[in-house]
Amino acid sequence: MTTRRRRRILIAVLAAAFLGAAAFPLLRPSIAALGRRVAASVRERRTRAEFEARVRQFLAEPDPGLRIAVHDPLRSAGGYNMVLIWRRIPALMDMSGAIVHVWNDVICRGRARLDERGNLLLIDADTSLREVDWEGREIWRFDAGELPARDFPHHDLIRLRNGNVLVPYREWGSKLDYLLELSSSGETVWRWHFADHMERDFAGLEIDPRDITHVNSVQELPENRMHQQGDDRFALGNILVSARNLNTVFIIDKESGEVVWRYEQDLDHQHEAQMIAPHLPGAGNILVFNNGLANKNAYRRSEVLELDPVAEEVVWRYASERFFSPTGGVQQRLPNGNTLICSSDGGRTFEVDPGGTIVWQWTPPFPPMRSRRYAVDFCPRLPDSPISAADLEPKAASTPFIDRSLYSFVIQHDSLSTRNIDGEDRPCLPDANECRDLLIPQQAVMLAGYGFATEGHDTGRTQVRDGTTFTIAVRSAGEDKEEHVLLEDTLVPGSGEDWVERELALDAFAGQEVQVCLDAKGYGDGNATPRIAFWRRPRILAGGARALAAGLDQPADELDGGATAKRQMEALGYVD
Repeated sequence: MTTRRRRRILIAVLAAAFLGAAAFPLLRPSIAALGRRVAASVRERRTRAEFEARVRQFLAEPDPGLRIAVHDPLRSAGGYNMVLIWRRIPALMDMSGAIVHVWNDVICRGRARLDERGNLLLIDADTSLREVDWEGREIWRFDAGELPARDFPHHDLIRLRNGNVLVPYREWGSKLDYLLELSSSGETVWRWHFADHMERDFAGLEIDPRDITHVNSVQELPENRMHQQGDDRFALGNILVSARNLNTVFIIDKESGEVVWRYEQDLDHQHEAQMIAPHLPGAGNILVFNNGLANKNAYRRSEVLELDPVAEEVVWRYASERFFSPTGGVQQRLPNGNTLICSSDGGRTFEVDPGGTIVWQWTPPFPPMRSRRYAVDFCPRLPDSPISAADLEPKAASTPFIDRSLYSFVIQHDSLSTRNIDGEDRPCLPDANECRDLLIPQQAVMLAGYGFATEGHDTGRTQVRDGTTFTIAVRSAGEDKEEHVLLEDTLVPGSGEDWVERELALDAFAGQEVQVCLDAKGYGDGNATPRIAFWRRPRILAGGARALAAGLDQPADELDGGATAKRQMEALGYVD
């Protein structure tokens, strides 16, 4: 190498070093952002691996807690049940509660659909759309593509007859949903947006500004009697949609995009509008899971409705004083005329006959999500299911099951105040004096916490100086309103006991409708520093549900440090 060439190389290296040093301050934010992304990716992989390991350990146990509380094999439709272990891992379970297949390496968010080939279509925890085979190998994937970065799919996705995928997406800024039909190559071939129809088709409806539409199910209409009789509103391939926050189910004409049918009478934050297929009892009618969210702290009842879409009237319903899921929930008509119902917030999936008798019931230690029944011959990958003498032995519950939302003092997504109390952030009731009408289950306990905030103060709350008496009372539902005091405790701020935890037995009220009241009354006008009295969110647990108190019902919400889940919950109106 010549001296001149070495000199050129040295000058180039020095120039590059100088330019790099000058540019480093400008690049520092990008480098830092890249570092954060890498760290987040490592955390997500680690958390995901930990979660998958927990699931494998859970399923390896002799009795993993997948309890079948009721089974009448002669009256049940039978088959296999698609379930989501801990709300995330898709698995198939037989009628005895045994897991016959699990997609160990798949973590989905809310919905997984099996097809006749044994493939699974799902929304992944990372919000991509995926199709995997029986062994969990990915065969199709759609990541946002050219969609806005913060828009995301949610609640449902279906395979259309033409092979495309239809999925609702949330538009981040507008709080409105849109429907996308995607080809196998990921191209958008059809799009329908609420923004084009709100003033014309949904004018006059009450609007929740946090989350205007909240689509939770879509269905491509099957062949039906109405269309065969010439009613094109119900044409094969039109799209049936449930918009929860509009309290409306409706049908979109696939060709024109027009809303051609709508039903909203007495609907209350409903889920899973599904037209019954031609080969099933009730064919052409529409099933709806009517949640009753607006009455979550009063009436507390859900119902499954079967609607005649032409007469627009209810022709069958299932309702019970023990049945309540304020959010979530699906239903499915079975070949023998029974109906499978998944009470997600209630804590069970159960099958009822046309008269409303429960003939099969599953009560897992986590909220069941969108359970679905498949016939034993639905796809060739399903194992044979020989019937044994044990399978033919009816199993009945020793006591009737009460959906946990009926005895939860605070329903999921109720407003709570998070306060730093005794050095720990705690979800607290917004008011120190509250009552709830509850139906108490067997072997129930209340976990109560109460005390004083150690920082800040809330406008409108009574300031405590000398002390506060905390009381929990249970009043019978009868005319006499007999009162039983479960707890009466007086705390003095600064005395060394600013926060107390108690476990209170409710055995004496099992099976009873009662009113549970929490009360905190301050006294004194001394010169002590004012504090604010708070109740931690009360937890009422039934029987073996103690695992829920440890958070086993929500182990996968922090797969990416909670960022994705929090962003989606905010966009869907669950977080203020």
